[in-house]
Amino acid sequence: ASARRRPGRRALAVAVGVAAAVLIGGFAVLAAYARNGFFVGFESRDEDARVLVWRGRPGGVLWFGPTVEADSTLRRGDLDPGLAREIAGRPTFDDPIAARDYVNAIRDVVDATTTTVARRP
Repeated sequence: ASARRRPGRRALAVAVGVAAAVLIGGFAVLAAYARNGFFVGFESRDEDARVLVWRGRPGGVLWFGPTVEADSTLRRGDLDPGLAREIAGRPTFDDPIAARDYVNAIRDVVDATTTTVARRP
């Protein structure tokens, strides 16, 4: 009778091992997906909110929330309404360098606008 139970126990142990491997593998794939990618967005909805480069998916995936990759000196109030809407849309990028370049290009636009306004007689 005990000889018949052993194959059942082995099969159960194999099934539990396979299920654990699938769960761990699924968790790893989900974590990699959630942390992959970058986007630019505001830190909050306040007028004084900073423009940040985030790592992860906009809005997060399950319990994997995005994290701040880089900060900037730009604030929502510095931007014209069109740029503010663009950033509120959370544009995405494949790497942090492209996201930082985007923020720097916006900073150049803001600086040029500020300089132009300051030079008017």
